[in-house]
Amino acid sequence: MLRRSGYQGSGIASAVGRVERSTRLAPVTLQGLLVFTVKPIIVSPSGRLERGPEDRVIVSCGVESVYPERFTSMRAACDHWCSGCWRVYYTDYPDGCPRQAEHKYAFKIFAIREAEALGFRRILWLDAGMSPVGSTAPLWQCVNDAGWYVGYQDAERTGDGLGKLGNWCSDAALAVYGISREEALGVPLVRSGIVGLDLDHPLGAAIWKGWQDLYERGAFNGHHNNVPGSSRETPAASMKTSGHVSFDPRVRGHRHDESALAFVLHSLGLKPQNRGFLTLESKQTGFLRHWEAG
Repeated sequence: MLRRSGYQGSGIASAVGRVERSTRLAPVTLQGLLVFTVKPIIVSPSGRLERGPEDRVIVSCGVESVYPERFTSMRAACDHWCSGCWRVYYTDYPDGCPRQAEHKYAFKIFAIREAEALGFRRILWLDAGMSPVGSTAPLWQCVNDAGWYVGYQDAERTGDGLGKLGNWCSDAALAVYGISREEALGVPLVRSGIVGLDLDHPLGAAIWKGWQDLYERGAFNGHHNNVPGSSRETPAASMKTSGHVSFDPRVRGHRHDESALAFVLHSLGLKPQNRGFLTLESKQTGFLRHWEAG
C-alpha cells in the first residue's frame, strides 16, 4: 500500500533553489546547508513548498546502478531544462516494488503510482537514458491537448520491418492480451522511455489504467532476447536477459512494458505519435536525446 503524503510539514529542506523530501530522511550538512539524502529525491520548481492543481512532474528511476552515468546526466539535464516542473528521482526501488529479477520494469509502474498518490495528475515518465537538450514545452502541450504522449519505437519509425508488437512479444503475453500473433504483427511497437499522461483526461486515464492492469497480470515479464527452446535464463550486461520467448522465428524477444503499452494503445484504437520530439527523429525539432542513439 502506498502512503499518501504531501510536501508540507516536517522533513522538507530547502537549499539552492530546490526542495527535497522523502519518507526516508537522512540529514547531512553540505557546504554549511542542511539537506537530506532521500528516497525518492523530490525537487520542486524554484524551491516552492506547495503544489498547484496544474503542476507537472517528471518521474525517473536509476535502480541497481545499471545506468549511473546516464541517470546522473538525465537528472542534471532535467534540472536545467525542466526547472518549472516538479522532479521525482529514484536511486533505488520505490517502496514495495519488486526487483527487476522478480518482475520486469515494475519500478516504472510503482514510481508513477507514487507520483499519483502524491497528488500529481500530469506526469511525464523519462527513462534514465533520456535527457532533455531543450525546452520540453511542446511535449507538455501535446499531453495537455491529447491527454497523452507515447512515441514509436525506432524500428517502427525507420521501417526496418521489425517494429511490430508481434516481433517483440512473448507467447505468454499474447495470451494475456487475447490476440493472435498475426494481429500483433500489425500493431506498431512503442517507446516507453518517454510516456506523458494527463490523468484527468479520459484517454490519459485509460492508458494508465490499462498499463497497470497488464503489469498486474504479468504481461511485463519475459526475456528481452528470444532464444527458442532455451530452458535457462542468460543474464545480459544490462537489465535485459535472454531465454525462450517463442518458437516463432519472427519473434526477436519480449519488450516488457513497451509490449504492454503498445497493446494498450491498440486496444483503445490509438497509434503512437510521431512529433519529432527526439533528436533521433528530428535534428531540427528534437529536444530529447536518447543516450544510446547519440
